[in-house]
Amino acid sequence: MMRKNLSADGMISILKNSFSSIPEHRKNGVNGIEYSISDALLTAFGAFSLKYESLNSFFKDIDQSEIKRASVQNLYQVEKSPSTTRLKEIIDPIATSELRPAFKNIFRELQRGGVLKNYLFLDKYHLLGVDGTGYYSSDKVYCNCCLVKESASGHKTYSHQMIAACIIHPGLKQVIPLAPEPIQNCDGQTKNDCERNGTQRLFTKIKEDHPKLNFLVVEDGLASNAPHIQSLKSNDMSFILGAKPGDHKYMFEWIAAFDEHEMGSVKTTFYDGSRVVYRTTQTIRFMNSVPLNESNHGLLVNFLEVTEIVEKKVERYILDPVTGKTATHVEWAPKGPATKFTWVTDLTITKDNAIALMLAGRKRWSIENETFNTLKNQGYSFEHNYGHGSKNLATNFAFLMMLAFLLDQVQEMCCPMFKKVLEKIGRKKYLWTEIRSFFFRCIIKCNWEGLWNAIIDPHYVPI
Repeated sequence: MMRKNLSADGMISILKNSFSSIPEHRKNGVNGIEYSISDALLTAFGAFSLKYESLNSFFKDIDQSEIKRASVQNLYQVEKSPSTTRLKEIIDPIATSELRPAFKNIFRELQRGGVLKNYLFLDKYHLLGVDGTGYYSSDKVYCNCCLVKESASGHKTYSHQMIAACIIHPGLKQVIPLAPEPIQNCDGQTKNDCERNGTQRLFTKIKEDHPKLNFLVVEDGLASNAPHIQSLKSNDMSFILGAKPGDHKYMFEWIAAFDEHEMGSVKTTFYDGSRVVYRTTQTIRFMNSVPLNESNHGLLVNFLEVTEIVEKKVERYILDPVTGKTATHVEWAPKGPATKFTWVTDLTITKDNAIALMLAGRKRWSIENETFNTLKNQGYSFEHNYGHGSKNLATNFAFLMMLAFLLDQVQEMCCPMFKKVLEKIGRKKYLWTEIRSFFFRCIIKCNWEGLWNAIIDPHYVPI
């Protein structure tokens, strides 16, 4: 049975309570203020939740129709929606750190609902996919927090980036995003902030928010360096990090000096289902207590490598010259060249866990595919400039969009109504269009449960 707080209505209530706790930054305090901080944030969240391509199109719709404005207020528990200009003025000065509790409060409900148990890896860890991405770039509009890149000709490009972290699992498609960490300059800072510093801050904040969870961090090859590993260790986090021969020449030469029988190995073959047209063979090799590099010979890691070959079944018919009958001869021909992936980890590798660790290392792509690709290409318009502001507007909008993504992921995991609606519509892209279409047809006086019922049953009227 689904917990009420993991439905759309329950989670929006959690967001409202979180936003209502943000300190008032306007001079007159709450007295005489027409629009609350909570209403401004929930209205902006509504635009991202409904997957509008811009705030202008969102406000054009609700400003031209009281029906749509009332529907937004009912679905997102907004008492009074500000105009687009007023909304930006309210959200811009809010410290981005004030939005972090909203992520934590949703996460707490996932813990209470037992959802996190499904994400346990090796019965102990929660895999944490971590990577950086950009969400704003311009050569004209900028603020004091922008990162600045200057070309040889003197042309400057201004941008905002962030480090995102999601709880992932090799057997699950959905991810659970945690509060990201902005990569941005502080006022008066002359040197650009960087991904390494942002990642260190992120790890510290995650451990502060979730001190009892055992995290196994999964990252790409840029992270397999001594300072980064020391940062992980200082935050009591384990790791599986990509490692490329070009970046770790000493380590790969050290491993190559050993005979094959001195390394642990596991081999596995699986087929593509009942038709058995393709088969994939994976040969996994591993070695424990390997020096990371020549400069850090005392920093020992455990090495994991998988070589993967995909083959296609080829059937040949051979004529027996004696009997005159034909027989079917099956051969497996390589579909392409073998691919190889390598990682380093602090977990001791054995034949029993080598396959699981390999799957965890490859699941790192979830932060790219299920997170960044979804945000940028599947309706969320993550890289669109919804408004830059002079302080924190661009970053706050990025956080609100990540919250919209979080709520969608939780519903896909936990909400039977959402699953039923998605099964009927077929694709999320069409679902977002179907939801927006209700704003053109009627005043939605009900909550999200009523809207889901209206989509499932054409005779149900959400008014």
